[in-house]
Amino acid sequence: MRHTLLWPSLSLAAFCLVGCAGGGGENPASSVSSSSVAAVSSGSNSSGAAMAEGCNGSSDESVFESPTVVSESDITRYFSGLGCGVGFSALGAGLYNSSYRTMNGEARYVDMQYPDIGVTHVFNRVVTWRDTGLPVTNILKIAVDGIRWSGTIIITDSGQVYAGREESIFSNPIINSGAFAAAAGFWQACIITKTNHLGQVWCYSDLYGSDIKAQTGLPADFDAIQLASDDSTRTRICALSTKGKVWCWDWQGDTDFSAPYEVKFKSPVKAIAVQQESPPQIPFICGIKFTGGIECSNGWESSDYRTGNQLLLNDHRVTLLGDNGEVHIYNMIDSPTQCIKDNIIAMNKHFLQSNDGKVYLLRGYESKTVELISDINPFATDCPF
Repeated sequence: MRHTLLWPSLSLAAFCLVGCAGGGGENPASSVSSSSVAAVSSGSNSSGAAMAEGCNGSSDESVFESPTVVSESDITRYFSGLGCGVGFSALGAGLYNSSYRTMNGEARYVDMQYPDIGVTHVFNRVVTWRDTGLPVTNILKIAVDGIRWSGTIIITDSGQVYAGREESIFSNPIINSGAFAAAAGFWQACIITKTNHLGQVWCYSDLYGSDIKAQTGLPADFDAIQLASDDSTRTRICALSTKGKVWCWDWQGDTDFSAPYEVKFKSPVKAIAVQQESPPQIPFICGIKFTGGIECSNGWESSDYRTGNQLLLNDHRVTLLGDNGEVHIYNMIDSPTQCIKDNIIAMNKHFLQSNDGKVYLLRGYESKTVELISDINPFATDCPF
């Protein structure tokens, strides 16, 4: 049975778990060294809180001075209202490429090449079936840049999953039903399906998806709602559960990955993102806490309790899509928080989509309208279950 997606309001109130305290950090075997934490934080675990012009030209920091309180049942209710997962948008992004769902349910693959000064050229191609050359239709979600930087995952609105290379998709499904989320890392791609009322994780390590199998080592009652991965050669893939818990697994050479391990935050998180830190070329993970604020496994935390529904990591920048549609960028090293755009409903590493249909190129602390994309539609209307 399929249900119409009810996209959660962007004005959802911030949460805080009752009794949330206590520590965290990653599995000791893969945690970031204390020296790298000091290098990133420049002697402090918090960012500045001043907000720059760009979102109605005013600061609302006083709203985020302290956490509020929420129960475990509130967390469960929040996740149950998300329909097809956290960040429900058909916007895929890799290191130098991106993808998006069009208004007619097709998809575009965008190959972007830009130095620090800006975009040099963009190839915008229709995603097609490899055997017929016809457009792939009825797209639900897209993930790109997996399996050595050229893989693409397509999830249709019937819950089927197809794998491919760039804009060319193989016509045999690797999952037949129930899929609603995906993430693509350099050495592995993973998918979530709704199986026996739980979000089950499946992963594969070749472009064809021929070796796909259920991810082992997760708790028996783990109900996955989001996947996140970095775009580096030291792939880390993480899964967020409907209890706000996070488990990850790391590349260990060739197609071998570690057993999953829990990454513990100080309180449950509502959305996650993964990125490689350079140096020391070790992936780390950040989460938006239900308490408000952002916490990262490399020791950095935001100094305010602002919350949101989507998170991006890029170098030492942390980008938050706030509950009111504002895009806030934190710098882990020394810069204050900047609000660069408001009225945003979806984002990926390259694009911001506003609620009036405009698309912006996101690069560093700047954004500009991308005129060549006018038919983007990040939200499909139906869940596959």
